[in-house]
Amino acid sequence: MNIGKSSAILLILLIVLLVSGCVEDFGDFGFNSDFEGVQTQENIEEETADILVIQDITTIPKSPIPPGQDFELMFTIKNLDEHKTVKNIEINLFDPSIFTVTGSDKETITSLLPLGQKIITFSLKTPSAEDIANVKVTPTVSFNVKYDFTGTTTYDVVVVDMKEIEKQQKAGKKITPTINKIIGSGPIKIYPELIGTDIILAGRTGSIKFLIKNEGRGDLEENKVAPNKLTINFERLVDGGGDVTEVPDGFDEGTKSNTKSNNKEIELYQGESSPLIFKVKAPSKSELGGAPYKTFNIKADVNYTYELRGEMDITVEPIE
Repeated sequence: MNIGKSSAILLILLIVLLVSGCVEDFGDFGFNSDFEGVQTQENIEEETADILVIQDITTIPKSPIPPGQDFELMFTIKNLDEHKTVKNIEINLFDPSIFTVTGSDKETITSLLPLGQKIITFSLKTPSAEDIANVKVTPTVSFNVKYDFTGTTTYDVVVVDMKEIEKQQKAGKKITPTINKIIGSGPIKIYPELIGTDIILAGRTGSIKFLIKNEGRGDLEENKVAPNKLTINFERLVDGGGDVTEVPDGFDEGTKSNTKSNNKEIELYQGESSPLIFKVKAPSKSELGGAPYKTFNIKADVNYTYELRGEMDITVEPIE
């Protein structure tokens, strides 16, 4: 009986030790700011997605147009961004249907300034009355617009000294750091967030998740972010004493340890990438230099080509 009781006591002690170890491990993944003493405030700003739009599609003369008639297909491309220039815009009349293109079927715009616009014109000719069997027809003309753009996101990671939390708890107060999340303009956007936490304790490890989403009305070229086109800069965190301890598959450190870029394609499925999770170690208490908490800004850039499509139904009607 004594041996049985001793075994039971040892088993209980072992369980307690294991549970204690697990609790300590959980603490390495950051900190839940619902804890009394911390109350974060999140400031989210998201700029427009559809920065380049196709407007005012029409023909001169207007539809219906008689057979054998020269006409112009016209539309306006407008840059809705107030600050960024859109570059390398290519317009392609890829499906003129039954119409004959009498001029070029392509046009290139080197750059379009913020809030700028440009009228695009394609010259075409309607088919003959014999070609349409002398009956009224309404074919569809289709074109696309491709352009290059860079989407930028900045995100604040707040590192807090545990002693400051304890101090505020004893005083019945809270620390209220503000977390800024700025999602820049453009249809392809980067959304970051800490997993399971709003802040990271000094010297502890947290996980930051990045999602890439298509928020525009068009399509990302090949529905993929090409290699070396997504760059995440952890410079301020690393320079402040922190480190990036783990990167997702398909990433390397780049030329500097504080900059991470993809060395493989990142595919979007139904407009969204798989989560890209980076583990970061926060600066220690001593590296905070006596500050109760510090904010470290992370910057992410994605370079891509985007495609918009437009079309117009044009009626060809024989003259009675």
